Amino acid sequence: MQPSAHPRFLSFVPASIVLAAMLTTANAQTPTIVVDADNTVITQSVAVVPIIGVLMDTDLNGVVHVKGDPEGRPITVDFGGGLLLGSALSSERLTGIGIVVTGKNVTLRNGKVKGFKVGIQGVGCDGLVLEDFDTSDNYAQLLQSKPWKEQGADWLFPHQNDAGEWAQQHGAGVSVSNATGITIRNVTNLRTQNGILLSRVNNSKVYDNDCSFLSGWGLAMWRSNRNTIARNSFDFCIRGYSNGIYARGQDSAGILLFEQCSDNVLALNSCTHSGDGIFGFAGREALGESPSPVPVSDTNDPYEWYRGRGCNNNQIIANDLSFSSAHGLEMTFSFGNQVLRNRFEGNGFCGIWGGYSRNTLIAFNTFEGNGGAGHGRERGGIAMEHAQGTQIEDNQFSLDAQGIAFWMDEDAGLAKLPWAAANGTETKSNRVQSNVFTKEDQAIVLIGTSATVLDHNKFVDCPVEVVEENASDTKQSDAGLASCAPTSAAIDALLAALPGSRAAVGLRDALRGRDRIVMLDRGPYMWDRPIIVRLNQSQNRAQYGLHGFPKLVGADVLGRGPLFVGVARDDRGAEIAADPAGFVTPYILQVRGINKLKVRHSDILAPAEWKTRLFELKNATGAVDPSKDNAAFQALSAEQEIEFVFRELSFEYGNGAPQNAIDDPDVRKLTLPADGFGMIAETTLHFIPGKYRIHLETRDAARLTLDGRIVIDQFSRTQDNGIVDDAFAFEITEERDVPIKVEHFDTVGEAHLRIYFEAIDPIIKG
Repeated sequence: MQPSAHPRFLSFVPASIVLAAMLTTANAQTPTIVVDADNTVITQSVAVVPIIGVLMDTDLNGVVHVKGDPEGRPITVDFGGGLLLGSALSSERLTGIGIVVTGKNVTLRNGKVKGFKVGIQGVGCDGLVLEDFDTSDNYAQLLQSKPWKEQGADWLFPHQNDAGEWAQQHGAGVSVSNATGITIRNVTNLRTQNGILLSRVNNSKVYDNDCSFLSGWGLAMWRSNRNTIARNSFDFCIRGYSNGIYARGQDSAGILLFEQCSDNVLALNSCTHSGDGIFGFAGREALGESPSPVPVSDTNDPYEWYRGRGCNNNQIIANDLSFSSAHGLEMTFSFGNQVLRNRFEGNGFCGIWGGYSRNTLIAFNTFEGNGGAGHGRERGGIAMEHAQGTQIEDNQFSLDAQGIAFWMDEDAGLAKLPWAAANGTETKSNRVQSNVFTKEDQAIVLIGTSATVLDHNKFVDCPVEVVEENASDTKQSDAGLASCAPTSAAIDALLAALPGSRAAVGLRDALRGRDRIVMLDRGPYMWDRPIIVRLNQSQNRAQYGLHGFPKLVGADVLGRGPLFVGVARDDRGAEIAADPAGFVTPYILQVRGINKLKVRHSDILAPAEWKTRLFELKNATGAVDPSKDNAAFQALSAEQEIEFVFRELSFEYGNGAPQNAIDDPDVRKLTLPADGFGMIAETTLHFIPGKYRIHLETRDAARLTLDGRIVIDQFSRTQDNGIVDDAFAFEITEERDVPIKVEHFDTVGEAHLRIYFEAIDPIIKG
């Protein structure tokens, strides 16, 4: 059926009008509708039957429109477990919205929405109840970062959302805006970029959901207050991570609170293996990086509006905030938050980062083994620069890179912002009492602090208990000061009153450890099947991670050419090398596990001898522009007496010269400039019959000649628009040698060059 270009209203009265689209249930009480066209509008309680197959959102405003009763009478829309499928395209190409809900007191339940940019969108939908839905497999960006290298283009930008940028740019399983009193429960969202987005949503409840294995945010809140977030799993919400190589997170998080989200309760959630477990930031408006919404009311106090602004008075209780690439909890530029009974284990940077926080209570938490990937003082259990009025008591610390650090540093840019002028920048008046530190190299660090109180702390096997540098008025005692924390009975009562029944904390304990974060091309690996992951980019030697095999029996290589294979690294890795140079070697790595389990991975190696000449883009008459004077460019190359031989072309120059970027003792003797150098490299490779693709990856001007023909020409490229990966596909019908030539030059800015191959359809015997 051709989708309609205009909304199709089904009023259900009289029945004859919609007889073709509507059936009745056996008891003739609840109407049933078959959704078979875009822009179907529902205004009454109904049981929905989606069609079997794809139903696209052709005008990008929603396939199903559920409109609440104008007078607020409740309606229920039940999908009966059915699937609304928008597209079967790859996740980064998905568009449109599955279901749009507007109006009051709508209950939407029991369905699946997949294949859209946004699965379910609610706007101005006070009293919405969304329950028992699966919004997995909606939009997810194709990530550019690889296990061997991060790409900055993958960073998220959560700082703007007043115009709905989060959903528009990053998609979501569920997105709700401008609503109060909503309930979201029993929603599953896997393999998408974001789970649940809430913008200006207040006095609502989100509980018993599982939004995990995402490449962005499990739950993200923007200007949302007085909400209860309980018993949810927001695990493995992560991007920008390669275990042991880089730990960035790229602003992904289990729970995100941005731009003045206050008075929320976040309790009994599992937020593990994410960029940050919980990422809270006051926001650009609160800091004064964007204009305040009201004019300055008192010219004698231009900072009045900024005083006390932040993500304030949130209660963060009994969550598991472990194994994040960066922080278990980041809560900065905010006031009066309480962090109670949480678990912080194995976070890369630190358990808690509370820069510029004020009056934070941190009590009854467990910190263990945090800070292994941290740097400077932003590492370990708790890191608090420019913090004031912090109360840290009755916590357990063990085996962290450091226990607690308070310090001052130079933040000239931040110090000029209205927030800093209104709320101060000193690190002062903090209290650390009744904590236990076990095997912490430095238990408490105070740098540039004032009026810190240390009372009744216990140190076990800590080489250094307290470090002080430029600290003043530090008071140490064992008096046992009165507690500022709520009683255990009060915390128990709060937890007992929370909605829901799901025991989210501990459900994924079998996956504890940051080494269980394995990034694939669209998000984290779910540990639901055995996989083989390429770990390096070399054309000479391929390294693989083997994940999810219950027991490894062996590994074989099917292919042609001089190969050898070894399986090592605790039965979780494989390595394949090709030698000698000059032979393009497509192959299949076959890994065998118990119970006849077999996984195959196709790949290719192309070890070469690239005869290479490097030179300055300058001759006797001055600078040479190869894009305009190719003859002069070729002449400069021909004049070079030294010819280098490289096994592969893979150079990350950055802003440096070739001698700073190429690991070769003879190249390091060169004196080429960082801007204004050229390179010509040539090789001959032996191919067996098959279909192949050669990639020229560069951020500069380059040209690729294959078999005597220019197949990629970027010599006219005049602007640095980041790294571009151009490719050319070709077919070899008989085994033979193929000459290849690469020409490259850099005139200004960063430089990058890499050549690599793919086997599209090689003929592999075995």
